Amino acid sequence: MRNIARPTSAAAALAGLVLLGVVVLPSATASSARPGQAGIPNAAGTYAGCYAKADGFLRLVSTARRCRPTELRAIWNRHGVRGPAGPAGEDGAPGATGPQGPAGVPGSHGTAGVPGSQGGSGPEGDPGPEGPAGAQGPAGDVGPEGPQGDPGPAGSQLVNGSPVTSTANAPRNTTVTATASCPAGTVLLGGGGQATTTASQKERAHLSMSYPSSATTWTAVGTVGISALGSGQTMTVTAYALCSLS
Repeated sequence: MRNIARPTSAAAALAGLVLLGVVVLPSATASSARPGQAGIPNAAGTYAGCYAKADGFLRLVSTARRCRPTELRAIWNRHGVRGPAGPAGEDGAPGATGPQGPAGVPGSHGTAGVPGSQGGSGPEGDPGPEGPAGAQGPAGDVGPEGPQGDPGPAGSQLVNGSPVTSTANAPRNTTVTATASCPAGTVLLGGGGQATTTASQKERAHLSMSYPSSATTWTAVGTVGISALGSGQTMTVTAYALCSLS
């Protein structure tokens, strides 16, 4: 048996055991053991001791042994009694962003949603560009014969109007007008006119207008161009009317 402690009084010894976290239990049976012997401490690291009530003598025993009637049993271990949890510490600074992990496996397709209600009609768009012309279609059926028209004139006759001559050496832009009229009871079918000059340069006179001036009259207008006709030279205009026979 080994002497571990010998306090001067039982009260002092008991106070020391309390400070060490020792639990004191009464026991009716005593036994002795040495440190390092089997069972001291046990596999859980727990020590057992028997404390004498009379003089405070403390001896180590196996946790399986009981103390004498004059002793109190004490139990302790290598570690103190677990204290209460301390307050939570402050949050640390955020760590650096880690590298992006690999892409996950694609998930399965979800079920199709319910079709939404049809939206309202949008505004009418601008007309598109005109498309190319299509191919010519097949010829249509021949239509019915139309009604016979009124009888035309039985023939035609040419009426020469009276020639009209300008003054001698007429200046540039001088105009001469001549007419030809159909006989009474006939209609004008067409007409024409002619402008001539006595000057050697024929381009100095030209027919500038030729047109039907009424239902029975044809009018022709000649004009002096370039320059004057020349000394003693004239321009003559004649109108022609193509008339029906009756």
